[in-house]
Amino acid sequence: MTESAPRMNVESFNLDHRAVAAPYVRLADRKQLAGGSVIVKYDVRFTQPNVAHLEMPTVHSLEHLFAEHSRNHSDAVLDFSPMGCQTGFYLMLQGDPTYEDVLGLVEATMRDIVSATEVPAANEVQCGWGANHTLAGAQEAASVFLSARGVWSQVFADDAHDEASASDAAARDAAARAAAARDAAADR
Repeated sequence: MTESAPRMNVESFNLDHRAVAAPYVRLADRKQLAGGSVIVKYDVRFTQPNVAHLEMPTVHSLEHLFAEHSRNHSDAVLDFSPMGCQTGFYLMLQGDPTYEDVLGLVEATMRDIVSATEVPAANEVQCGWGANHTLAGAQEAASVFLSARGVWSQVFADDAHDEASASDAAARDAAARAAAARDAAADR
């Protein structure tokens, strides 16, 4: 986005994707509805935009796993939707939880994914593309994401350099390298 570009209606289109440092969890939107209810949307970014992405079977399996397992930790979960760019997901929640509560929900759910024995609803009856899943891919992505837990709140590259410890920066770098290697292997 250039300095003179007009503001767009979609929040993420106004985000300079070159300035962020994945992985992270970011409040992307907050809406207060007419009746007073609140809905929040979090950007749960797994890979660095325009550098790496998750393969579609991994995205699909993470979507199923997170959608199912997150509801064991919170009644506020409305949706966990993949981004078209395949770099992350949008987590929609009812209410106005604290940021720390959201991080706790994400962490607990990622731990559930790492220990899962199957992808829920990965069949032709319950899914529109039941054959397009990989438990191993989802677990690897969740493990890499969890390994960078210390930097989830550092959304922008400048924040990461200023605030991240050496181990957190190493975890972010390892996550980016693992995603790039996974993508390179998938392209072969």
